Amino acid sequence: MSAKAREVVFHSLVISRLLYALPAFVGFLSGADIARFNSVFRKSVRWGIIDRMFDFDELSISSQDQLFKRFSTNINHCLHQLLPELRNTCYMLRQRGHSFSLPVVSRTLFKKSFVVNYLYSHM
Repeated sequence: MSAKAREVVFHSLVISRLLYALPAFVGFLSGADIARFNSVFRKSVRWGIIDRMFDFDELSISSQDQLFKRFSTNINHCLHQLLPELRNTCYMLRQRGHSFSLPVVSRTLFKKSFVVNYLYSHM
């Protein structure tokens, strides 16, 4: 199999399935889980399956940004109703990643959910 064909197969079998649900479960992953994903990427480069190295953190950040932009701008998206209210302030001290008010978090599991995790990580 040619190098290009191996890379296409890797993207279709590994990367696409990982990116499909990554924003939903990335908050619940441990450091060991992330290390396992990065290990798979390193082994695939070492075995010659792919040419360039993927980084799990870069993949997760880009997929989270893409999903958040998609449903925060589209009011017909099914996740749009999960967003908190917009923040009403008359001052602007520094640029934030979003203009939503931060929800009160009382449980660890709630903070690991996608919307809350994204809002707190992009303050």
